[in-house]
Amino acid sequence: MRRARLVTRGQEAVYHCMSRIVAGQFLLRDTEREVLRQRMIKLAQFCQVQIQTHCSLSNHFHIVLKVPAQVRLTDKQLLKALERFYGPKDPRPAQFAQAKADPKSPLLENLRAKYLARMGDLSVFMKEFKEFFSKWYNARNDRFGTLWAERFKSVLIANFWEVILLVAAYVDLNALRAGLVKDPKDYRFCGYAEALARDGPARQGLASFLPGKTWQEKSAFYRQALYCKGQWARKEGQAYVDAQEALKVFEAGGKLGRAELLRLKVRYFTEAIALGTPQFMEEVFRKHWKRHCLKRTRIGCPLQGTDWKGWLTLRHIRQPVELPKSQQ
Repeated sequence: MRRARLVTRGQEAVYHCMSRIVAGQFLLRDTEREVLRQRMIKLAQFCQVQIQTHCSLSNHFHIVLKVPAQVRLTDKQLLKALERFYGPKDPRPAQFAQAKADPKSPLLENLRAKYLARMGDLSVFMKEFKEFFSKWYNARNDRFGTLWAERFKSVLIANFWEVILLVAAYVDLNALRAGLVKDPKDYRFCGYAEALARDGPARQGLASFLPGKTWQEKSAFYRQALYCKGQWARKEGQAYVDAQEALKVFEAGGKLGRAELLRLKVRYFTEAIALGTPQFMEEVFRKHWKRHCLKRTRIGCPLQGTDWKGWLTLRHIRQPVELPKSQQ
């Protein structure tokens, strides 16, 4: 049975998307992760979606992205987007330029509709992104068949900076939790490290929701949100926060800040279907979910643990913290 997915139309929306390699194989080395990153950025620019942050590991990737309410491009802007995506020597930009020279040509309208249909759409972006990489990887490794374990998972996120901050931090801390680095800035295949290294799409994505007037102020704020002492590690022998004990503290009313919760693999960010304020959840339920839950009287389920400012999830998460394998 397919997992439910929410895609909102006609308004700006933020999503956390992820996908895993088939059978959990560790196939993504540095070269593969770099190709994945480059294609993601290039395709996002063409599809007119904004990558707010991302992270790719050896067997899966995460992307937090913002999709616009509607894409409006002039013919000149569309031609420029085609040239940037395909290259000036590709026949497709030339074909559009020729059709543009004759505004009455029916070909122009057909081409415009064809390319605009690929823009501002989460499903189209993820489909093209994963398909391209599968074809590239199979050709490079003399391989055939599916590369991805399943269709991508996505969680609709409230378009509010504090919510986006938590999900983005969860994504950028993936390599640290996996024991690959001691500081997220040292993992080159995540949005945070890329944003620190140079100005560009990664920095623009993070800066779009972080508080502050300058990048220095924004990056300092984000680093404080990311950095926690004594990070939890999943490998045997490494220090980690005992998840069951942490939950007991939460239930007892212990005052742990949201930054502390980032030490744990919080399933709210991957399994919730939708995450946000009560007002956001009410709108999501009314527009997208009511027809699926006619007998449901409660809209949204409260997050457990600490002061989440009343935020809710659409799907009830019985065990919000994923335990290390040694404790399962």
